[in-house]
Amino acid sequence: FTGLGIGGEYSAMNSAINEMVPARVRGLVDLAVNGSYWLGSALGASASLAILNPGVWPHFGVDSGWRVCFVIGAILGAGIIVLRWYLPESPRWLMLHNRLDEAEHIVKAIEERVSNETRKLLEEPENAIIIRRFENVSFRTIGRLMFTRYRRRSVLGLVLMISQAFFYNAVFFSYALILKNFYNVDSDDT
Repeated sequence: FTGLGIGGEYSAMNSAINEMVPARVRGLVDLAVNGSYWLGSALGASASLAILNPGVWPHFGVDSGWRVCFVIGAILGAGIIVLRWYLPESPRWLMLHNRLDEAEHIVKAIEERVSNETRKLLEEPENAIIIRRFENVSFRTIGRLMFTRYRRRSVLGLVLMISQAFFYNAVFFSYALILKNFYNVDSDDT
């Protein structure tokens, strides 16, 4: 369930950033949010080393320290759920599901807040975007768009995904085996 939660939140948060954050700071916000995932992973791993070490936390011990680690993860997950209550629903998603009044209400609230904070009236947009709703999109249509209209983006995405799969999964998940089999490091030390 943890992987499903992280994966779902990861994609939802990136969509929210792309839709809600102004273009001039979007890259910085995206880097901060996605970078905080790895910072959190490093902090969590470091904290678990301390919690699972009987020399550091003798009252937890090996038999109950792992439970403390899971509870900390649950508390952090609950914090993300609370954070989600304060984020508005995607106006684009609402429009695609014929909930136009709700989408308009959210956009007006955002515009009003920005106008109040900057003490400037916002200009009317020059161009409008057209959102087309498709009932069913086949894999053939997705493939055709990926390899014709969005070929460069698709190649970049595939290169990044393959790189992450190799460098992260292949290297880090098999690192202990490499140490054991090729460098004769004892299994207890890996």
